[in-house]
Amino acid sequence: MAVTYMNQSQYAEYQHVSRKTVTIWKQKGLLITDTSGRVNVAATDARLRGHFGLLPRNRKPSA
Repeated sequence: MAVTYMNQSQYAEYQHVSRKTVTIWKQKGLLITDTSGRVNVAATDARLRGHFGLLPRNRKPSA
């Protein structure tokens, strides 16, 4: 299966978070990237799932 990569802006849009949030995740070592800085989507999603328990894009809005 082919690995999907996105740049950080695309990944922020995919996760429905700000670019700044993705930058913070990168600083915390939560992003898995290739040598050119592109985000490995499946691997990063798995890491975030382990860290947050639920991906941000799947969270329900609070009432």
